Amino acid sequence: MTAILDAWAIVAYLRNGPAVARAEEVMTERPVMTGINLGEVFYILHRWAGPQASHETVRDLDAKLDVETPDSERVLAAATIKAEHRLSYADAFAAATALAHDVALLTGDPELLGDDMPWRSRICAARGAEDPVRAGSSGVRRECITVPWLPCPSCVRASWRSATSASATR
Repeated sequence: MTAILDAWAIVAYLRNGPAVARAEEVMTERPVMTGINLGEVFYILHRWAGPQASHETVRDLDAKLDVETPDSERVLAAATIKAEHRLSYADAFAAATALAHDVALLTGDPELLGDDMPWRSRICAARGAEDPVRAGSSGVRRECITVPWLPCPSCVRASWRSATSASATR
């Protein structure tokens, strides 16, 4: 095993984002991902593409990944990381898994990158590359993706704003 993947790496891979080449290379080695992080991928896809596409994609990913269910020791390790660092609980599971296996965490998530972190991380794409999950955060215009069932997050956010504005006026 050469890497642990977090949700950022998989979403970038699915969106044909800046991490595709690196993620494709790692995917041939059957990398590890926690079930928590796979669940994170699922809910992101569910929001963007709906339940059918998210179920199909996670099923396909499950065949390419070594998905680990965290035991109580890993849960406490992730909780300790969460208590000591500013990152999401799901990201703490990815970091705890990287530490447990003593391999690098492949990500582009700024919460997980940094020289002062106790886990080793490798950036999934070139520094400055666009973040596929936090679309629009840098103010950079993003191209829509090429995967037909996975819409551009900026487009999803715009349609969500329209829907919530319309329901607020009812």
